[in-house]
Amino acid sequence: MHILALDIQDSVFNSKYLYLNDLSRYDPELLVAQQRICIAVPGYDTYTVLWPNGQRTVALDSILLGITTDTLSDLPDGVYEIEYSVSPNNEVYLRKKFMRTSALYLKWLNENLKTDVEIERNAIDDRGNLEIDKRVKVLTHTLTLITGAKASAEIYNDTVNAEKMYKQACYEIDKINEDYLRKPFKDGMLW
Repeated sequence: MHILALDIQDSVFNSKYLYLNDLSRYDPELLVAQQRICIAVPGYDTYTVLWPNGQRTVALDSILLGITTDTLSDLPDGVYEIEYSVSPNNEVYLRKKFMRTSALYLKWLNENLKTDVEIERNAIDDRGNLEIDKRVKVLTHTLTLITGAKASAEIYNDTVNAEKMYKQACYEIDKINEDYLRKPFKDGMLW
């Protein structure tokens, strides 16, 4: 009897790929054939990809998933529904949900870096700043929302709650950025 297991990874620094690692244990007495992945990408139709024989890792991109035809593009954030199966595919399969948050997490990293720079600047100038404290709290809360969205989708299969948390995190990151951009320039620096 085959025991199917799949690890799904994405990269914040290369949002054009989604990596699937086959961690399955295959029964040596049974044939492993017709390995395939059916994947529903957020905002797109379900697409089936044949798993290359003998490979343990597959990198999926926008072309393989039918999103684009000739040019790679960033894969969207959101809940991916993935079914991995082997022959007989209607009997031996694994279904998983994966919450991709690469684009949002990259925004969070950028805002966190801006905040760190601002903290360092204020430490040098020996000034406290309530706005920075507020931004740090919002960033902490936003990271909790991102992590919670992933857990809701991947562990609890609660895609409705996952999407709500994701949207709230997007709102908070955009609000931080808007507030930061509204700050006046003084001596060539943001204050």
